[in-house]
Amino acid sequence: MFGINDLFRFLYTTWNDYEDRLVENTKQGDYEIDTCFCNDTNKYETGISKLENDWIIVEEYNTKDEASIGHKKWVEFTKAEPKKAYSIQLEEWEEF
Repeated sequence: MFGINDLFRFLYTTWNDYEDRLVENTKQGDYEIDTCFCNDTNKYETGISKLENDWIIVEEYNTKDEASIGHKKWVEFTKAEPKKAYSIQLEEWEEF
């Protein structure tokens, strides 16, 4: 059920810009790894894009600390120049 706290959280994240929600953003070779708070899920998420193509959402977190740790893991992941990653949104492997 949608409560008053959910409404305030949604409004806060909707009216605050990306910089306020950002945890970390890293460019690693052809990849960009972005971790921020997302108002549509009310969680922190890490997404990866290659050469400014579509984003693959690879992990979500409940806290900012978890998100920061997860971000570092995905930066390491991209060092191997992967061809695909598992999308938690689509629940399948997607190519970059």
